[in-house]
Amino acid sequence: MALSEFKISKAKSQDKPYKLADGGGLFLLVNRGGSKLWRQKYRHMGKERLLSHGQYPDVTLAQARQKRDEARAQLADGRDPVVEKKLAQINAETQSRTVRHQGFWVQRPFNLGECLAYLVGFIMQRTCGVASAET
Repeated sequence: MALSEFKISKAKSQDKPYKLADGGGLFLLVNRGGSKLWRQKYRHMGKERLLSHGQYPDVTLAQARQKRDEARAQLADGRDPVVEKKLAQINAETQSRTVRHQGFWVQRPFNLGECLAYLVGFIMQRTCGVASAET
């Protein structure tokens, strides 16, 4: 039987974590601490896998079902949803590490020391007119 917002809101923590099934492998895991987490169980290449969709109420029932359907579409194409999710996270992290350097967008590994030195030099040049020692 499919879940409803009412059933989800009434779910309380118990001595052990328990699951509320929705269908298509999607379920809500209710932990002892009271957190409610969306999970999806599926099989890919003969192995059982578990995909996380987020925490309720940050991810609503409708959003969780949409994510389930997207994952099932990926499975139908022969792709593993967990691997696709990790690749998307790596791509987002790589995009956030793209820095502007001398008028060009350059892709390079993130280095906190270099970034801080660049920012200090930039601020000193703009405020005091002092040139950075590295340039």
